[in-house]
Amino acid sequence: RLDERGILSITRFAYEQRALRLVALARALLEREGVKEPGRHIRVLSDRGLANVLVGKTPFDARPTENGENGENGENDDERLQELSKRYGFGFLYPSPDGTVNQLTRLVDDEDFESALAAVPFDVSPPTDDRPFFYYTVRPEDFIRGSLPGRAGFDDRGAEVLRAAFAILASLACLALLLPVLLVKGLPRVRRGVGGAAIPLLYFAAIGLGYMVLEIGIMKRLFLLLGHPVYAVSATLFAFLVGSGLGSLCTEKLAPTGRALAGWLALTALFGALHAHLGPQLAEHFLASSTVVRFGAAGFAVFLPAFVMGLAFPGAIRLLGAGGAAMVPWAWAVNGAASVTASLGAVLIAMNWGYTATLTTGACLYLFAALIAPLMGRGDKSV
Repeated sequence: RLDERGILSITRFAYEQRALRLVALARALLEREGVKEPGRHIRVLSDRGLANVLVGKTPFDARPTENGENGENGENDDERLQELSKRYGFGFLYPSPDGTVNQLTRLVDDEDFESALAAVPFDVSPPTDDRPFFYYTVRPEDFIRGSLPGRAGFDDRGAEVLRAAFAILASLACLALLLPVLLVKGLPRVRRGVGGAAIPLLYFAAIGLGYMVLEIGIMKRLFLLLGHPVYAVSATLFAFLVGSGLGSLCTEKLAPTGRALAGWLALTALFGALHAHLGPQLAEHFLASSTVVRFGAAGFAVFLPAFVMGLAFPGAIRLLGAGGAAMVPWAWAVNGAASVTASLGAVLIAMNWGYTATLTTGACLYLFAALIAPLMGRGDKSV
């Protein structure tokens, strides 16, 4: 949107990781545009606790045009900034006035950008459409270890709350399932060729986790295409509910056997993988289209996987048959507990590893369900 001498100006607090991430993002953008010396296009001024990051299309030290356009008395932008900083008492964070090397100057000047990013105790790598959480700067390994670097920001402290909430939720889900087992002295024994009751429970846990992970991953991925979270949530939920409902209605015809159900589950895994790796191309292709076209593309992209996902639960219940009736309440319980737990787990995967990893995880869960689905239809079906 800027002309050749245009400048983008964004202000953030200086003494936190957000200003560093903004500078790293500016360098990444300039290098992607083919700029060889990004430091000539970046200036960072300070006023008490604030940092003003300036990114220019033209280098700040470049002379103005001969007629003085966009300049005063033939000054370049650096000279004008020096004048303004003296007038208003601003300081320079980049370039450093005394040549001091610090985290910010390394992010701009170091030839090895990745090493400069690694030297910062926080994750200030440039955010992307796949992992667009600008305010979340905890590295995945620190999140797993449960240790945040010093001077963590408010948003990063929220990660501790999410991690604790997930641990509590998963623990309560397991406790709610294990207590009845202990009280009734075991699960119903379903005689099968392989695995007894373990196979059905693993299956229903896998599709419970997979459904929620794919739904949330696709919903988040569609934010960019539809332009607003409310639109993405409403369109995604509508398409998922309608598609899954119609898929459930067709279960008897489409998935009468374990092998047939396994085929549909494998197709679900394929749809998840396609969303993981081709979703960005879909958004880019339709981003400039009208609202109706964008919603239509999003609905179509959601409806197909939702339809085949709708076959998974009722198809497996049919496979249990009359002899596995005692397992049905356990199937509901395990599936529900897994879905609730995955609703938070999917967000944590996206925050730390991105939407591609989230959708790939969902695809793998359905692939696992496809592998064990035929095992539920084997052997004597008496309890």
